[in-house]
Amino acid sequence: MSKIKDGQSAQDWISMMKSYEGAVLMGHQLPDHDAVGGMAGMAALARGAGIPVSIAPGLPAEGLQSAIDSLAAEEIPIISSPPENLAHCVIIVADTQRSTFAAYPEWLPNAGGIAVIDHHLAGQGSIEDRVLSWIDPASSSTSELAACLLYDAGINPTIKQADLMLAGITLDTHRFLVRVSERTFRQAAHLCGWGARVERIRTFFEDRIESFIARSQAIHNAKIEDGMAFSVLSVDIEGIRVIAAQAADDLIFLQGIQGAFVACADRGTTAVSVRAREGLSAVQWVSSLGGGGSHVSAGIQFEGITPCQAIERIREAVKETVKESVKESVKDSVKEPVKEPVKESVKGSVKEPV
Repeated sequence: MSKIKDGQSAQDWISMMKSYEGAVLMGHQLPDHDAVGGMAGMAALARGAGIPVSIAPGLPAEGLQSAIDSLAAEEIPIISSPPENLAHCVIIVADTQRSTFAAYPEWLPNAGGIAVIDHHLAGQGSIEDRVLSWIDPASSSTSELAACLLYDAGINPTIKQADLMLAGITLDTHRFLVRVSERTFRQAAHLCGWGARVERIRTFFEDRIESFIARSQAIHNAKIEDGMAFSVLSVDIEGIRVIAAQAADDLIFLQGIQGAFVACADRGTTAVSVRAREGLSAVQWVSSLGGGGSHVSAGIQFEGITPCQAIERIREAVKETVKESVKESVKDSVKEPVKEPVKESVKGSVKEPV
């Protein structure tokens, strides 16, 4: 059996959901492959335990509507308005723990209870009064956590659900290059055993030529300063946030780049995707500005400023973070001076050094 962190098990989740009339699954705004995969896994857990479940995905990121449709094809209700019995349902928020990032934050206060399954670090505005949660920043993805729960419960997801979870792991590990552990590969193997296939999920990541060109331009225009890459995606294109995130993913894998920051404007909001190499912390760079995420991947949104202004704010925040790190490093390295042993002077015995 997979070991569930802090004693939480699949039975904890099943018992919790059974104490309500039903479960409503919700990801973050513009849900990506991991949010959808996490919701798919939790839907499989609920359905396998005979618990009524529905999914409230909100507006999915570019290219993910077909994934949402595949869940609907399996007779899982996809909703965009709160159920009438919301006060007697539990909302399970997947892939975020921040109330303002949830697909429908206005639903949360009216729910019978709120549970969270997430792999990000805690940030400002974390959901409080959770009835149950499994938050594991060491995990590669929320999809990995959902797969752990299914294996622990002995519940097999459908092939489509397994595909979506494998896609979520693939996305958040950058195709198994970062944040992978023995458990990550073990859960990926379980998903393949349940019918997931790499050749099928590859289609989830197919590019449009317009997206590829826009991403390439963002990489070409990046300004490199002390190993940090800053870029602004200024084109008007559908799915611009996803493209900005992909550009940041590409930049961080270039030689000599330790941090990548790509900003874009989307529907009156400025969004910035942040990536960091191992040993650094993307979330630390943006947490003081209200951002959130994990050590290798983070994001932040601004209102009322341009992408260029957002990059300048982040550049200053990064400089300040580096200064503080240097101060701490110097502080730790300061030691008491070593005193030379006092030698008694013997009259007539002092000689010139040879």
